[in-house]
Amino acid sequence: MSNELDLAALLSSRLCHDLVGPVGAIGNGLEVMQDDDDPAMRDQAIELLGLSVGQALGRLKFYRMAFGASAGAGAGISLLDARQVARDFLDGGRVTLDWPDDSVTVDGGIGKPAVKLLMNMVLLGSEALPRGGDLAVTVARNGDGSRLAVSASGDGARLPEKALVALRPDVGLGEIEPKAAPVYLAVRLAGALGTELRAAQAGGRVALDAEPRHV
Repeated sequence: MSNELDLAALLSSRLCHDLVGPVGAIGNGLEVMQDDDDPAMRDQAIELLGLSVGQALGRLKFYRMAFGASAGAGAGISLLDARQVARDFLDGGRVTLDWPDDSVTVDGGIGKPAVKLLMNMVLLGSEALPRGGDLAVTVARNGDGSRLAVSASGDGARLPEKALVALRPDVGLGEIEPKAAPVYLAVRLAGALGTELRAAQAGGRVALDAEPRHV
């Protein structure tokens, strides 16, 4: 139970950290609208508010799907919904999402734990692109399971050092920092699905894949 509580605390810290920026920008925009009568400044503030609200909502929806209970303990998650949530999360950034239609209409679909694993792989892949780039997602049936793959390509593509630590199957939770908590979660989700999260990087490309058997 202690490990579960510690992981929940790390994920909560990560969530709060990632919401500080857009929520702070919303506060700044509101202050401008309250204190400045210049129409041009108010228009800029309204634009800032719209962008920041969209960013905050995108992050909340993504983290809810990647970390949380989503629609309930027994409910499934549509890959079509997952793709839209991932698009909204990355919208406005320097990472372009390539998630083709044939990877949202997988025969039989995949269950919530596998979708949660996939979303955390998307998160890790996006963080492997510090200068932006392309993020390709593939979901395909593989016997009685599915193959999940995320490929990040771009200038300087690499896995952060904290993520590499969290990818080790023998790492202790005490070695994990909030930034890498989603990676630790992804490794445990993969294990619960009877597989492992594999990662490779070379030549401006980072490849992540897993083949869950229980989907």
